[in-house]
Amino acid sequence: MTINITPFVGAGNIKLGTERAKLREQYQNKYSSRKSGDDVIDYFLNNQITADYDDNKASFIGLNAPLKVEYNGLDLFNMSYEQIYDALSVKSKDVYGDISSLTFMDLGITFYFERGNDIPNFPLQVGIFTREYYRNSMHTFKRIE
Repeated sequence: MTINITPFVGAGNIKLGTERAKLREQYQNKYSSRKSGDDVIDYFLNNQITADYDDNKASFIGLNAPLKVEYNGLDLFNMSYEQIYDALSVKSKDVYGDISSLTFMDLGITFYFERGNDIPNFPLQVGIFTREYYRNSMHTFKRIE
């Protein structure tokens, strides 16, 4: 199954802005939750999908390997950090990142990587978010020029 992401809208049948209770119901209440700071993050499908909420509405959806996730025909989990940067930076003028993350603010897409000498630099998680979600946290990111 391939999950296609649409920036600022959703991933497959998971829509940003969906109320927590409705998303839990969508997955037949098969989820676990973890508190992270002031937030409660839900984990679905054996932790392959995560959801973070603002005002009980999904503001961030994380999709974890080994899911098959595509954006504009790009198979995102089979692309390296450099390939993702090259492909998406031509569409985005607002890119933030470091060695373990890339965020394309104006595309609503973020990537988290595990980096190391013997570890391939392919994403562990692809996330999509609402404009407000990262507007509130972008002070923690370093802009890539």
